[in-house]
Amino acid sequence: MTLGKLLHKMDAAGLDLRVQGFFNVESGGFGIGNAYFPYCDCVSDVFGDPDCRECERWFANYVSFHSGDGDGIYLAAAIIDPAEPRKTLGLITFFDYQYQMASYARQMIENEEVPDFPIDLAMQFEDALAFKLDSFLVKNTLLIGDKFFSHNSNYAVVDFPNPVSGKYTCMLYCEEVDPSAEATILRLQQTQGLDSLRAQQSIESGEASFEAVRESLGIKEGSIARPNFIPRVAVALSSELSELIEEDELEIDDWELVNAQFAYGSVVTSHRQQMTDSVIWQNAMLAREWDRAAGDIDNDTAKILLFDLWTWLYQGRALGNEDCTNYLKNFKYQPTLEEQIYLLVRRGMYEAASQIR
Repeated sequence: MTLGKLLHKMDAAGLDLRVQGFFNVESGGFGIGNAYFPYCDCVSDVFGDPDCRECERWFANYVSFHSGDGDGIYLAAAIIDPAEPRKTLGLITFFDYQYQMASYARQMIENEEVPDFPIDLAMQFEDALAFKLDSFLVKNTLLIGDKFFSHNSNYAVVDFPNPVSGKYTCMLYCEEVDPSAEATILRLQQTQGLDSLRAQQSIESGEASFEAVRESLGIKEGSIARPNFIPRVAVALSSELSELIEEDELEIDDWELVNAQFAYGSVVTSHRQQMTDSVIWQNAMLAREWDRAAGDIDNDTAKILLFDLWTWLYQGRALGNEDCTNYLKNFKYQPTLEEQIYLLVRRGMYEAASQIR
């Protein structure tokens, strides 16, 4: 099933896409999981390692893969039923060209508006082909962020309210590409804004890395170093949306080759500087707009919205963000010690939480 068909089926089912937050990718890969975990070598594997017994990721808790053509600021949206807007049925994110979706949402926030989901930008990938990545389990928490977010709190990680518990299926929607050097340079200029010289250098580096391990991996001489598809969209669907899942349309004949291509040969662009600070602040301002737009609401819902705002502000303050620090001074009510610990733990900042007295 192509992405366009999926989006049309969602629309026909009366589902909405609610902009939930921004996350930053600094390693060229994304991760979706149900908790924060300690570091383990298995998180570096391209397709994951279901046989790992060194950490808790192996027990259907976490999936990861490449994020399009590399690093960026990406927009995550919750899949919801308007009849139960605070319940998350799934999530979707786009690894789009030059972060257009994030820029669109950021502009609406600057205009003091709650951003709607940019469906027109999403439909540029309507022909992307489906590929089932893996499944994982959700009890109370659903998270998306950089591939290494699960053991490093220096990332903006989007969490989703009240996720339906149970099994989630993670689908990738992939763009088929020409893996030749010339076509790759042109693509990276379009998708990441790279100049041709930097793109060429990245290609040569990937080819050298691939060739260095090719023989030891049993891959035949003359195999191209780069894959012929790029993931553009990641979707995680709860069992309540299982009717949306259809058969894969992307065919992979040689898994060993594809794994080596993504691990060693693919071009993954990197930031010149980390973007965590700006992304955390953007999320705080998004939470502020959701709070403003809520109007007259019950106390429980108001508390949820306030805590959504506070979690970003507390993470930003703990990381030394002046905007977050100054904004927190405007609140007359200060969270209790227990609430402060919760706010930091929610962002995986256990060390900062342990210092609350």
